Amino acid sequence: MKNKILLTLVVWALSYGSLLAENTDSLFFWSCKKGESEVYLLGSIHAVKENFYPLDLKIDMASNKCDNLVLEVIPDSVKNDEMVQYMLYPIGTSLDKKLSKSTYKKIVKQATKYGLDESYLKLMRVGYALLTMTGFELIDHNIKEKFGIDNMLYSKAKSANKTVFQLEEPVDQFRVITAMDKLSDEYISYSIDQLDSTAIGIEKMMSAWKAGDDELIMQYALEDTEKFPEVKDFHKVILYDRNSKMSDSLNEIITRKSGKYFVVVGAGHLIGRDSMVEILRKKGYDVQRQTRSIK
Repeated sequence: MKNKILLTLVVWALSYGSLLAENTDSLFFWSCKKGESEVYLLGSIHAVKENFYPLDLKIDMASNKCDNLVLEVIPDSVKNDEMVQYMLYPIGTSLDKKLSKSTYKKIVKQATKYGLDESYLKLMRVGYALLTMTGFELIDHNIKEKFGIDNMLYSKAKSANKTVFQLEEPVDQFRVITAMDKLSDEYISYSIDQLDSTAIGIEKMMSAWKAGDDELIMQYALEDTEKFPEVKDFHKVILYDRNSKMSDSLNEIITRKSGKYFVVVGAGHLIGRDSMVEILRKKGYDVQRQTRSIK
């Protein structure tokens, strides 16, 4: 899997129940102004179906007029040799030693469904194993990273020879995989049980995104925290800590050179407490959420 490796999707797509999106006029899209710079923030879903498009006209128009694209990480900057230490356990450690016998047996059974050999599975960190199987499950339902909003806009920017910036280093995202080692065996077992319904969860997330229903998306994200308290700590690592760092990086980019910037980050980074939107407001940006062009 590539640099995004569906980090957010694993947390958000494993237990959605029967929640339904409520239509609003809001987009997952904000305009920001500070000084002479014009900035747009778009919340992305990193893997969607091809028929998810087109995006709202306001989003397309803003993207077209910006000379600069800003992503969490530039896909081409990812090096496989950097990923290995975060994907696989060190020599002498293996997945079967990290999980209970029942949970390990369960993950082996699920991996076999996707054609993953147990000898290779044993080498994987638990987070990478879950992410890999989630990726296979989504691909089986034609939900792919290459159709993800950030990847589509990156391809478009490269074709137009736009300047592309990144808010993080690849290693910042890879560390999230190692953070998953701290999740309880009970939660890992629960997550494995939910893998078969991952695609249904992503479909609901896509509906919530199109409806502008950030409350529902936050419900998706936080639903497991009551049953599994350790997930709160994991959210801090993948969302809140990164929100602060990425906001600082974005401010540095804009401060160095005024211009028009189109910023694409995971939708979860732009909503809820301590979001990038709130942090940028505290830094003096005038941030306004945009509504649909056709209501």
